[in-house]
Amino acid sequence: MSTDPTKEWIQKEAKGLPPLEDLSLKGRQDFLERHEAQLGMFWSRAFELTLFSRPEWFDVSHVLASGRDEQAAGEWIAERLIERLRTRPELQWAPPWTSLEPWYRWLRGWRGTSRGRLQSRNTVRGDDGAEQPQDAEWSDHSSESHQIDRIDLQDMVATLMKLVQEWADILARISRSTGLPSLELDWLWATCVERRTLAQALQGQPVDERFLEQKKKALAHSASVHGDENNERTARTRRGVAACFRFNLEVLVAEHPPLRRTHQVFLGPVEDPDASPAQPAAKVGAEEVEGFRQTLRLSAQRSNHVRSEDPTEPFWSQVFGAVLIKAVARLLPGRERMAVERDWEELTR
Repeated sequence: MSTDPTKEWIQKEAKGLPPLEDLSLKGRQDFLERHEAQLGMFWSRAFELTLFSRPEWFDVSHVLASGRDEQAAGEWIAERLIERLRTRPELQWAPPWTSLEPWYRWLRGWRGTSRGRLQSRNTVRGDDGAEQPQDAEWSDHSSESHQIDRIDLQDMVATLMKLVQEWADILARISRSTGLPSLELDWLWATCVERRTLAQALQGQPVDERFLEQKKKALAHSASVHGDENNERTARTRRGVAACFRFNLEVLVAEHPPLRRTHQVFLGPVEDPDASPAQPAAKVGAEEVEGFRQTLRLSAQRSNHVRSEDPTEPFWSQVFGAVLIKAVARLLPGRERMAVERDWEELTR
């Protein structure tokens, strides 16, 4: 019987990694202090090999749509996973390091295993007498899918169509206020992965087709910057994440009145519509910088926690997380940008 060289390598290289025994936040942070470099190198290479050997693994290969090659994609996945291990408040069960798919599903939006469906064929009792999963199977469905399963199909479709219309209205408002006609298309590109479950649920419904597109490369053709050159991909990312910031701020200001001044500046006219990203025309002072930081904190909080039983809340949670990459700091002047980049982990944990 032939062996899978990728699987063989993964099993061999993981032998030097100890299991994660303390799942508490401090336990995970202590583990990473000792083993982050080793885990990062292992995961980077393991995901890279998996992308080469299993191109049908759709959940992982979507990261290639933004222009990354397999090596860069593996590194990106590893970095994101380690950051979540370091910052997520709860983790109820940790798969083996070699179980790449469960870890990646968690990265894609499971806010920890307590919100995912973990189906266990058997349980064993640990030293403290509590039952622990053994030989567990991870469901192929995300928490968003479970929300859909719990409500009547007709009501679900109507609810989600209303959600899409609400998002379209928000995008139309901020496109007008900023004078950026391409802002909606840039946001659709930047949130493609986060909206994929919603797009799948609404296939065949009378919804703007751009909201139903699930391929990031297809959306890139409609974004304000085209092409696959490095400078074009960089410009597209900066414009996309800026659109996400403005979207989040437009939503957050209704619940957080101290953000009004920041809202006026960043949702007002821009200095140069062709810049990547387009910075506000109004002066960005200390109050606006603090509001910028607070918008990032609130975005991170909302992306990490589903706050209610509203079936649309997981979808809001997903799109709010699309802003959480350092490129968003490009909306600020140079000195302020560097300060935000320096404090990035604090702002987005």
